[in-house]
Amino acid sequence: MERNLKSRLINQAVDAKAALEWTFLRKRYTRNVVLIVGMEKSGSTWLRNMFNALPGFHSFKPKHNSALDDTLRPGMFEPYRHRLAVIRLHTPWSEEATDILRQSNVPYIIQYRDLRDTAVSWYFYVTQVQSRHVLHDKISAMSFDEGLNYYIDRLLPERVRFIRNWRTHRDPQLSCEVTYEALLADTIAEFGRAARFCFGDIPDDVIVRAVKQNSFQSVTGRQPGEEDQSAFVRKGITGDWQNYFTPAHKERFKAVAGQFLVEIGYEKDLDW
Repeated sequence: MERNLKSRLINQAVDAKAALEWTFLRKRYTRNVVLIVGMEKSGSTWLRNMFNALPGFHSFKPKHNSALDDTLRPGMFEPYRHRLAVIRLHTPWSEEATDILRQSNVPYIIQYRDLRDTAVSWYFYVTQVQSRHVLHDKISAMSFDEGLNYYIDRLLPERVRFIRNWRTHRDPQLSCEVTYEALLADTIAEFGRAARFCFGDIPDDVIVRAVKQNSFQSVTGRQPGEEDQSAFVRKGITGDWQNYFTPAHKERFKAVAGQFLVEIGYEKDLDW
């Protein structure tokens, strides 16, 4: 009960600060809310934190949101009408979701990542970082080989649908795509592109400051590539799947999503 009270007081303080900042900073931006949609371990937390570092912005979690409910609901953006708000969800695409975003005029970003790297990061996240994850006990009892095969067999088809559906059906006037790889390759340019798409002409120095505050080194104290399997921000590189996939993993992965990697530009063919 004491913990819940402390959480409520913190939330009230954040909301009061957000309301005050909205009053003074709202005219800097063309819109005031952004929704980031990405799967677990796609880099969406990093992107959210950079948006959250823009002057006046705060992260908010819709009241109905939980590990089992990431749906979009009519009216869910209304509480943020007078806030500069960043919302990050793992919502799968649906016609209702795109209708709600269109009616609310909320810009959204679809973020994804090479699903091979996502698979590796997901395993360490579930087993080493998030002990309350719904699959923690199940996956922790498996070897890495078993856990990766579980991801490929049970979760990968859903991940393919997630990306393909959002890319196919997103509103190009209201949304943009961001990949983890592009964000890592030139963070300032890629975050600047996304932020300006959502909120208008943001000065370069503001973009640079948000990026620097959330760089891998600033957040972890480590250099990219220095691994900590127990940390949420584990390694901060691309292509790490090559250090873990066996030939058997590759063939199993190709059977489910090999052609999809070609479709979205991660591979030229199935010879990898």
